[in-house]
Amino acid sequence: MSNLLAEGFRRLFKGKRFYIVLAIIIAIPTFASIFIRIVEGEAVNLGSVLCFSMIGTMTMFISITAGLFIISDFKNNTIRNKIIIGHSRTKIYLANLIIALFVAFVYQLVFWLTLIGLCGTIMEFDDFPCAEIFQNMLLTLAIEFAFTSFFVFLCTSLRNTGGFVLSLMLDTIVNMVASLVVMFVKSEKLAKAIEIAVPSLQRNDFAYNPTNVPSNIWWMILIDIGICIVATIAGIEIFKRADLK
Repeated sequence: MSNLLAEGFRRLFKGKRFYIVLAIIIAIPTFASIFIRIVEGEAVNLGSVLCFSMIGTMTMFISITAGLFIISDFKNNTIRNKIIIGHSRTKIYLANLIIALFVAFVYQLVFWLTLIGLCGTIMEFDDFPCAEIFQNMLLTLAIEFAFTSFFVFLCTSLRNTGGFVLSLMLDTIVNMVASLVVMFVKSEKLAKAIEIAVPSLQRNDFAYNPTNVPSNIWWMILIDIGICIVATIAGIEIFKRADLK
């Protein structure tokens, strides 16, 4: 496993994609803060609001780096070479998952650190730091880890560009479908259960109200962890049976 991780991280850091997407993630809050400062003419308390404004977009950025990282393994026959020299498919899958989760964590952390740094100069935080924001940050990471686990599942199972495209649009698709179901379902309990269980809907309570902690936050985090586990087990089983030609 250590050799797989070392090779994977070497390839991740050697490529340009990781850094290009990282630069975009830094640029978005930077330019947004500068624009707000120019329009307002003074520092304004918008740091907390911006803190969770990119959750949906962040999943797309994660899929660009992590998804293409995995797809390139199949296109270049790197996966076959790893299997030939004795690495198990389970370890290969888990190594790719760890690298993908690392990408998700770094991207989100860099976004928050950039925003915090800017709010010390260009803008201001009206609520940060506080326990509510830290809890929502934890839920944000859980949501993104759940999606990232599904990205690895899709890209490893489909093993082609279609898997990447599907992972790129997954958050949008899930959010749209789940929102429609909640809108038309007649049972309030069922609607609430869907809002708790679907990662795309879990962020609705705090995306633009950073101190509003969902009442079922710990259930949401447990569900997201469960999604990670189920997606990983399913992905490994499918990958074990895949015919790699």
